[in-house]
Amino acid sequence: MKYRYDLQGAFYTEALKQSDLSIYGGGLTVKNFRFLVESQKFPGSPLIYELSDEAMTLGKDGGVYQGRTYEGFHQALERLRWHIDSDLWNYTREDYQNNGIRIV
Repeated sequence: MKYRYDLQGAFYTEALKQSDLSIYGGGLTVKNFRFLVESQKFPGSPLIYELSDEAMTLGKDGGVYQGRTYEGFHQALERLRWHIDSDLWNYTREDYQNNGIRIV
């Protein structure tokens, strides 16, 4: 969660699901994303990490994990669209919408 690999993997997976897989001969199924991770402590012993269904959903749609709320890539893209449309970049969307008052 520290580096939000769930968000990255869900984004890549959704991109594949939205693409035309028939160009690869058909009959293909898109599965949960996998990362090949090389150990920094023990080089030469990589492991494969597969995102669970829960991690894929969190990365795509956001949700609560271990008591903390995370946004998914859908929410991140909505925020980006708001900033592009508004051409406001110095603060968060919420700061602009709350007239510079942060609700804590």
